[in-house]
Amino acid sequence: MADIEERERTEAETTENTDNEVKALDNTDAKKPDLSKKSKTGDKSKKDNKTSTGLDNFKIRFPLRNQIIWFIVSLIVIIILFVYQTTLKDEKKELINQMELRGGAISKSFANSAMGVLTAAISTVMGDLGLTKLNEKVYENIDYFELGLSENAMNMLAQQDVIYAYIINPYNKILSHSDKNILPLSDFKFPPGLKSYKELYKTGDLVEPIIQRYKGEYVSPYDKEKKLGEIIDISFPLKLEQEKKSLKTYQGEVHIGMTPEGIIKVIQNAKGKLLNVAFLAVFLGIIGAYLLAFFVTSPIKKLVSAMHKVASGDLNQSVKIKRKDEIGMLATSFNFMTEGLREKERIKNTFNKFVSEEIANEVLSGEDKLKLGGEYKEVTMFFSDIRSFTSMSEKMEPHEIVSLLNEYLSLMTDIIIANKGVIDKYVGDEIMAVFGAPIKHDNDAELAVKSAVENIAALKQLNEKNKALGKKEIQIGIGINTGLVISGNMGSEKHMDYTVIGDNVNLASRLCDSAGKNGLYNILITESTFKLVKDKIIYKEVEPIKVKGKEKPIKIYEVYDMKNEEEV
Repeated sequence: MADIEERERTEAETTENTDNEVKALDNTDAKKPDLSKKSKTGDKSKKDNKTSTGLDNFKIRFPLRNQIIWFIVSLIVIIILFVYQTTLKDEKKELINQMELRGGAISKSFANSAMGVLTAAISTVMGDLGLTKLNEKVYENIDYFELGLSENAMNMLAQQDVIYAYIINPYNKILSHSDKNILPLSDFKFPPGLKSYKELYKTGDLVEPIIQRYKGEYVSPYDKEKKLGEIIDISFPLKLEQEKKSLKTYQGEVHIGMTPEGIIKVIQNAKGKLLNVAFLAVFLGIIGAYLLAFFVTSPIKKLVSAMHKVASGDLNQSVKIKRKDEIGMLATSFNFMTEGLREKERIKNTFNKFVSEEIANEVLSGEDKLKLGGEYKEVTMFFSDIRSFTSMSEKMEPHEIVSLLNEYLSLMTDIIIANKGVIDKYVGDEIMAVFGAPIKHDNDAELAVKSAVENIAALKQLNEKNKALGKKEIQIGIGINTGLVISGNMGSEKHMDYTVIGDNVNLASRLCDSAGKNGLYNILITESTFKLVKDKIIYKEVEPIKVKGKEKPIKIYEVYDMKNEEEV
């Protein structure tokens, strides 16, 4: 590959001239002016800024709060009185309680009348069949049309807010239903959100109507249209004996469905009254706001004008408003805000010289953390490269190459960053990353190897997707080496890059060139990295290889996967 050959020539020169580069970097430090005094002055200035905000001696003589209160107190009192008198929540709750009481009475009456008819019919059928024990066959031989149970159920719809009424036996068969299309002995299934009385009843409790709420479809008793909304279901059991605290003779249950639609209409009428009150409050509020604006808009306009200029990029703005209230405090705060923005702009210009968030954070944490000219650090270098990319790209259109590279580089980069690595640069299809600079971690070598393993796994998924789409598959090689390098800011005073150089950087790059070739696996690490991660990886030691720039072959290891916690 052309870019690899060029990189090899550059790295060879780098290896030969490393000592000269170190001297040059040291000379750069020597030429730097002594900033110790300036640094101390700057620290003192920052300390003063932290302890003094410019508002220490600012006294509010006539608070803006007091200026506003007398305009709005009377409005608040009026609104509170009206809301108190027309408390919609309590009114709705009371109406719902009344509906539930009425529904409970209806369900009891419906159950008692039905049980009286059923008891006689059950006795007759059991005698005819010669049965001594009540079972499902008895219910199947009752003539429900003759009993008139369905007619009774339909009559329930005449009650206010009732939308359905039905009776079911212990075998989940309908005995009667207010819907004439549902015939007796039809199978019954409770709708979602609704349970049977027997399921909800707790032994020992009084046998009283049970109220449930669920959402379902119903025909409105007001406009006869089908609607979806809240349904209040009230159920009561059918029993052969009138036990007060038992369901031993349970023979089914009745259910009465009611809609709060009528109550909602009542509440809506009440809301209309409240709306009139709201309109009155708004009208009075407008008058109060107009009077208030007369006193406050003039200084606020000055602030708005200055803010517009700041938004346009002019940070040399300040406002002079001589008022001893919150608006005066706001103006003073604005002036200190613009001063802070100017300081942040200067810091931003410094950030533009860096490409990594970690590096920028390191600069902010202290001037002594990154020395201009570089310093020795032990890091783990990570290089990855696409195999046969030149020959692959010759068979692809430019836009296909760009799309392929962007997708691949984004996927690999996200994994490296997630493992606390720093992308140093992209060289064509090659990724150069550093683990341990500018911020060192206890497990940088492990994180670098973990990134490599996850890169290979992610690439496998990407290839499967691309293969299904008819796109090119990618194979890569990854080389990892741990050792001392020179890390620092390099470039010019106007623009600099944070990077690493040295023999250990070149060795990782050479290892990357060999990975995935000549029968070697895609991930290769040196002995220095191996010693730091050997207990946490699945690996194989292979024959030492000869790399450019090294007289003797170097020991290498293939890495296949990370061990899980149990294996470790």
